[in-house]
Amino acid sequence: MSRVTLEDVANACGVSKATASYVLNNKPASYGLSAVTVRRVLDVSRRLNYRPDAVARLLESQKRSILKICVFSPWLHSQFSDFMVQISAAIESAMHKQKLHVEYQLYRNGELKKILKSKTCRKYDACVILGTSMADDQFLDKNIEDFRNVILVNRKHEIYPSVFGNDFDICEKVGKKLVASGYYDRYILCRNLNSSARVQMRLNGYKKSFAEAENFTVQESVIPQDIKEYDYIKQLLDNRSSERSCYIFTHYRPAAAMLNAALRNGISVPDELGIVAYDQHSLLKNFLNMQLTTVEPRIFDMMTAALELARAMKSGEELKSIKIEAEIIAGNTAVIK
Repeated sequence: MSRVTLEDVANACGVSKATASYVLNNKPASYGLSAVTVRRVLDVSRRLNYRPDAVARLLESQKRSILKICVFSPWLHSQFSDFMVQISAAIESAMHKQKLHVEYQLYRNGELKKILKSKTCRKYDACVILGTSMADDQFLDKNIEDFRNVILVNRKHEIYPSVFGNDFDICEKVGKKLVASGYYDRYILCRNLNSSARVQMRLNGYKKSFAEAENFTVQESVIPQDIKEYDYIKQLLDNRSSERSCYIFTHYRPAAAMLNAALRNGISVPDELGIVAYDQHSLLKNFLNMQLTTVEPRIFDMMTAALELARAMKSGEELKSIKIEAEIIAGNTAVIK
């Protein structure tokens, strides 16, 4: 009697060979099949006494040991995104330790719904979502049932497994250190017109630390959308008062631009003008005359933790979100205590 093949099972069930394979190998693609189809394939395989051959089992075992993920990012090809540099470095490092297949999808911030589909997600063991738009957060909130294998990076969520930082706490800590130094008379919080939820947390952390102190002025400066970064920095320098001022940026690059512009104009940093950044750009930092005082959110460690969550997800383990503590880089562009 000849061996029963996968094709025999598929024909007996009235389904494709691929569908039968999805069910019998418990592949992610089978999650979208109806319960009736899954049950029919399982019942027929038992009735026909279907047994995969040893070679097929070995090949399937090797395939299943590979962690297949897709990274969705709005900064995939951005020449200014150190975030993606750190993400890629973490993935490359992980590839030396585990079997990993990674694909990437680019999307516009705020338009995740145009590219993230449940059918797409089922192709992977895990889908890692990068980005900071509140519109994308709202889309994910409304469609939790469709995205069971989504992992969020650099944002906290109550239901989705997430890897997140402590933006509020670390910025409050930096603010308190600045206040404790008692050196500056004025603090200027520089932010984009449309701040993400993460950026707003940074701003709120600073505001809380300043709200509890006196004897200095705090103001916000919104970076216009219709002005070049160089022109905005020039405006800040041209309009600065005689008071000792500290400029706090929620990103690294404009802080680096401010540092270079100040030094070119003969302004003493940090004596006359203090500068605080966020993140530590792995490329830019090597070309600055001084090390910026900044917050390092440890994006590399976030992505490494996300890959650990993806492996646990593939294994069916219970998932818990992971908090990555940021650290303060005490550079020489601001007086902190």
